[in-house]
Amino acid sequence: MTIVGRYDACRLICTQEMRAQIDEIKDKRAKGEKSQSATNATIFDSILDSELPRHEKETERLWQEAQVICIAGTETTAWTLSVITFYLLANPDVMRKLRQELEFAIPDPSVSVEIKELEKLQYLVCIREERYILKKQLTCLRQPLSKKDFD
Repeated sequence: MTIVGRYDACRLICTQEMRAQIDEIKDKRAKGEKSQSATNATIFDSILDSELPRHEKETERLWQEAQVICIAGTETTAWTLSVITFYLLANPDVMRKLRQELEFAIPDPSVSVEIKELEKLQYLVCIREERYILKKQLTCLRQPLSKKDFD
């Protein structure tokens, strides 16, 4: 099987599993087994409880929403990591300072660190916040230049 074939197979399995989960939620609700607690509620419960038209609550439509959520979560995380990686590689001094802060805060990298502890690291937090500024700069569209601008 080729790589593309494997990717398509994985995508098909994921699609089938998402649809099966949506159908399971809808079946439980049809039997009166609706999620009672907020911890078990899903985005699908919220959509199914909404006043949206019936066709907006069909499995195919809910599956499309699931796809958007998965893609959005993946893309934003990937973009954030790409921007920060570029920034760090383009600024060796920043990378060095960040490494020093991390090495001081986490002397044993084999030991897990709570997120609340990482949020106390000022330099790391600044780099995370800088990502928002860099993202805006990298995604802004510039006015196209005409040939006469170069003459």
